[in-house]
Amino acid sequence: MAKITKNNYKYYFIFSLCILAPIFVSLGYNGEVVFNRDVRISGYRGYMVSFPISILFLIVFYLAKYRVKVINKPILFLFVLSLLGFIYDDFLVTRYINNIYLILFIVLLLFFNRVFIAILSATDLISLRSLEKHIIIYPMLTILVISILSDIIYGGKGYFLHDGIFIYNYYQYFSIVFILLLSASIKESIALSIVIFVLSLYLSHNSGNSLAFALLVFTMLSLVIVKYRIIIFRKPIYKLAIFLTAIIPILYLFSLDFLTGLGLDEYFRGRFIIIRMFFDSVSWEQVFLPYFHNIVVTGPMHNEVLSIFKSSSIFGVAIYYYIIISNINNYSPDYRLIGLSVLMITFIGGMVVSTVLHFYTMIVLAYVISFYRVLSKYKKYTTEKAAPL
Repeated sequence: MAKITKNNYKYYFIFSLCILAPIFVSLGYNGEVVFNRDVRISGYRGYMVSFPISILFLIVFYLAKYRVKVINKPILFLFVLSLLGFIYDDFLVTRYINNIYLILFIVLLLFFNRVFIAILSATDLISLRSLEKHIIIYPMLTILVISILSDIIYGGKGYFLHDGIFIYNYYQYFSIVFILLLSASIKESIALSIVIFVLSLYLSHNSGNSLAFALLVFTMLSLVIVKYRIIIFRKPIYKLAIFLTAIIPILYLFSLDFLTGLGLDEYFRGRFIIIRMFFDSVSWEQVFLPYFHNIVVTGPMHNEVLSIFKSSSIFGVAIYYYIIISNINNYSPDYRLIGLSVLMITFIGGMVVSTVLHFYTMIVLAYVISFYRVLSKYKKYTTEKAAPL
């Protein structure tokens, strides 16, 4: 098996930067193409779509090198459900667009799995740590540092590399992805983990993302507990963590009165109102088919489970849970903290924002999930033993 060279590492580092870079292209109705759209200023008026530039890179890379079969049963089901919905609801695309996002997420997982299988097939055991650093840690740390320095240099918030480039999702989503970077640093020195933690906290505070701030603190505490073996993260504990994080979003939806009694409606009043409006208008038929639902909430649901349920009923929610859990369920002991971070971002974070259904976080999640899934499989079938965490 050929050993990866330094040039390969540089290639993988650049490839990862291209995939993970938070540079967005926004297309206006007047034909304008911009890289500095700030959704808090422009809102949703005047633009057809905004998407990460990495989407274009992925399309080219797929056509040029890594073609993979992207049709499976979940994708086929969601596609047929959406097609019927478009016809039944007079082609009301906005109602079923979440199905398209979920399909894209599954396609990205399949594609990245194919890419990382190809990469690992040319990797020897000694190269695994360096490979992880150049594919995950160094690129994400570079993006984190650039985003902070850009804000300092240009005297604002959300800039990236140039004052003509603005991170479209800076305030609500961007800082949450660095939870994955923090958990990935567990095998590095504690000093590096602290640096990543402090920089990520600064970014989340600067962007006003209290969700990312809270999850970063929880992740850092978990990292210390696992790294210094205060709790040994064995498989039964990992399975329990999966179950608890998976059930919390469901309990949340049916505990609004209790949460209101705790005074949390002061912070989540708007989201509570949306959830109550949705349940007041839902009918039993919509549990199985989304077409019978009287649309009351036309804007963002600010809840991932409800957004998917609204577009594809309980079957879509089941597919969502299956896709997330099946991909992180068998992570190697070395990477279980990363699996927990994925669950925190998707299931816990998904209670107030839609991480899988958002272009940028979708790409980052699919990239990280696939890398550690393939890496775990690779380690399982080699003679290298995972470090006991």
